[in-house]
Amino acid sequence: MRLLSTPRSINISDLIPNALPFSVVNLSILEKQNNELKTAINLQTDNLEQIKKYIKKQQPGIKDKEIEQTYEIPADLDYIE
Repeated sequence: MRLLSTPRSINISDLIPNALPFSVVNLSILEKQNNELKTAINLQTDNLEQIKKYIKKQQPGIKDKEIEQTYEIPADLDYIE
């Protein structure tokens, strides 16, 4: 009967160079950065919506599609949840 050796622990850094070690601290940092980025993106989305509103107020009758084409704003632009 052959005895099995205990498996050696594998360090993720050995497999993926420059990888962050997986820990609760790093995960919480990434989650915080992710939330900050979502907030920043949603702020810019809100700014674009306000600009569109302003243009519509200044030029009654202009449609969203025209504004989006003129200023190269994606038609499917939406907030990130």
